[in-house]
Amino acid sequence: MLDGAAGFRYGWTAMEELVDDFLSYLRNERGHSEHTQKTYAALLDKFVAWGRAHGLRDWKTVELDHSRRFSSTNGSACRRTSPKVRQRN
Repeated sequence: MLDGAAGFRYGWTAMEELVDDFLSYLRNERGHSEHTQKTYAALLDKFVAWGRAHGLRDWKTVELDHSRRFSSTNGSACRRTSPKVRQRN
């Protein structure tokens, strides 16, 4: 049986592996550009770090409120990381 610290590291390693799987999906299945992948990677890495600091152990424990709190505390960082969207005239 894993102790608390080992379980915590295992859970977050699994979360990071799922992020990597998602980025591979974007690249291989969806054909997204490298810039898009980097944007998603930066945002997801920030969320994983934020979640770690707020006691989230795995993706199954993430709820909508976590996303809202992350966005409210990291909103300007999220906007800076996001690619600019062109407006249609």
